[in-house]
Amino acid sequence: MPNGNANAEGQAAAATNQNTNSGSPESTSGSMASQVVTPQTASQNATQGVSNDGLRLVQLDVFDLRVPIGTISRNVDFWKRLDESFLGFDRQITLDKNGVRMGLAPASEIAAIQSHLDTQQPRRSTIRAARVEEMDFEMRKNVQQQTLFVFDQVGDPVGRDFGPSDNLIYLSFRQALRNPQAVRVALAPAVRSDRTRLEYTGTGAEVRVRERTAETRFNYLDLNFEIPPDHFVVIAPSSKGTIDTSIGRAFFTDETPSERMERVLVLIPRVNLIAVGKEAR
Repeated sequence: MPNGNANAEGQAAAATNQNTNSGSPESTSGSMASQVVTPQTASQNATQGVSNDGLRLVQLDVFDLRVPIGTISRNVDFWKRLDESFLGFDRQITLDKNGVRMGLAPASEIAAIQSHLDTQQPRRSTIRAARVEEMDFEMRKNVQQQTLFVFDQVGDPVGRDFGPSDNLIYLSFRQALRNPQAVRVALAPAVRSDRTRLEYTGTGAEVRVRERTAETRFNYLDLNFEIPPDHFVVIAPSSKGTIDTSIGRAFFTDETPSERMERVLVLIPRVNLIAVGKEAR
C-alpha cells in the first residue's frame, strides 16, 4: 500500500535502536486497539530510562479497512463518537463537498470505533521515523478514465479529465513543535497520469511501456492537522462520496462487478524517546 522512505533524520533515529524502522513501512494485519498508547504508557515513554540527549521517534500506524458502501459514510452513531470540527468549520465543509469526512477521537473510543468496523482483519502499515517528508499510499490503481470536480476552500469547483492513471494520497508527518507528544500530519490526494507507448526490440518484438507523464496534487484541500497525544484520526467517504466525480468516490471507494466497498483509514500515532546519551551506553 505505501511507498517511499523517510529522510536521513529518520534513518539516524533508527540507527540508535536496532528495533526501529527508518520509514520503510511494515504491512501487516492486527487489532487497532492494541496500537493505542494509553496516557500511562505515553508518560513512561517520555521519562523512563532516557537522558537529556533523548531522540524522539514517531511511529504512525495506518489501518486500511474496506466495508460495504454506507457502513461508515451514513452511520450517524459512528460519527457521533468523533470530533469532525477539529479541522475547523471551513475545512470541514470543504471536505464534505468533496465527499470526504475526517474525525478525531480519544484513545478511549477505539474499541467502540472498531466495533463499527468489525470486518476482516484490517491491513496495517507501520512507519517509524523522526519525520517523513513524503510517502505515497495507493488508493486506486489502473483507472482507465476519470473526471474529477474538486471544490477549493472558496467553494469553487475545478473540473479535470484524466486518462489512464493511479489515485494516491501523499503523507508526511513529524513531531509537533509546541507539543512534544503530538504528531503533525499532512495529506494530499493526487492523480498520477500515465501513458503507454510502443517500443520494438532488436528482433522486432513489440513491447508496451507504461510511463508517467504528469501528476496533479490537490493541495488546496489543506489537509494539515495535529493529532494530540492519546488520540487517533479516522478518514472515510461522506454521503457525497457516491457522486461519480468526487474525491470521496475516486479515492475512498472500491468497485468490482459484484460489490461496492468504501475505504476507511485510521491513523494512530505515538511518540517514543530513544536514549542516545550516557545512560544509553
